[in-house]
Amino acid sequence: MTARDDPSLDAPDRSVSDDPIARARAVIAEMTNSYHRWVREDVQRLTESYRAFQAQPDTAHVQALAGRFQDLQDQGQTFGYPMVSEIGILAVRFLDDYDPQAPREAEVIRLLLEAMELVIDRRMAGDGGTAGLGMMKGLRAAIAKVREERAPEDALPT
Repeated sequence: MTARDDPSLDAPDRSVSDDPIARARAVIAEMTNSYHRWVREDVQRLTESYRAFQAQPDTAHVQALAGRFQDLQDQGQTFGYPMVSEIGILAVRFLDDYDPQAPREAEVIRLLLEAMELVIDRRMAGDGGTAGLGMMKGLRAAIAKVREERAPEDALPT
């Protein structure tokens, strides 16, 4: 079919902007609308990786878990959930130096997972307000305490 057969083929599509920045913003807005649905699937995969890690906290499972946290970290900020990114960063850094012989370190991983679930379940966009800020402060303090117990020089700044 040609424009001669159907004059609407010559008409510009007014629903899509010619501005590439506007188009990109429209795509991000649409993805943001569906973010909560598919991030729940990502958190479910994170939970499955955590269960495998609990059963066998070897290097392969630690790396798989860190990869799941990394996936979430990469998305959070883009879609208005910077706490998802922050928790992901904390988890990845913590797992980089994970000691399977230190049971309290496994507790920190569980806390990070639960925090991620909470942020998503409660749709804690932005900084999460007072509750979100308090939670992030608590996570950093828990990490610092556990690292300090192991070796004072391993503690992350709060």
